[in-house]
Amino acid sequence: LDLLHENDPANKAALFAGIFKIITASGADKDDIAMLFRSVGFTAYENEEHDIAVAAFKGAVAINNELADRNNLAYVMRKSNNLSGARIKEVIDLLSDGVQIKEPYCLVNMALVFSVVLGTESDWKIADTLIAMVAADSSAIKWWQELGEKDDAEGHLVHLWLQRHKV
Repeated sequence: LDLLHENDPANKAALFAGIFKIITASGADKDDIAMLFRSVGFTAYENEEHDIAVAAFKGAVAINNELADRNNLAYVMRKSNNLSGARIKEVIDLLSDGVQIKEPYCLVNMALVFSVVLGTESDWKIADTLIAMVAADSSAIKWWQELGEKDDAEGHLVHLWLQRHKV
């Protein structure tokens, strides 16, 4: 069973749903299960399998509802290029608790929702305000800089934004 090498998206979704049911019914430790889903999510994202990454992070969120998993889910949903209507609201909901406590990864992801996804002038102003709240000592800064070094457009945007705010 090689989920990441299955070519038919419908088959991938069915395989993942079956795996999710088996694992969650197994009685295994919830933290271990969440870690497994997280690992599948990261691997799928690295292989540009956004649908599988979304499903995997949804599994992790369903199990433990941790802020980091909600942020990762919001990130891959946003990067899937399939974000409109109710999915935008879902991403905003996933990030809102993190934004309230000024969690840096959530702040940046929310800023990118407002600027890149919504994109009106007032949305860009909201995004700029969110970026200004990122703490200068945050590990998120390095992560986004590394993304920019990989020639990721959002990585470049966030890096320039952080420079603008001297973060």
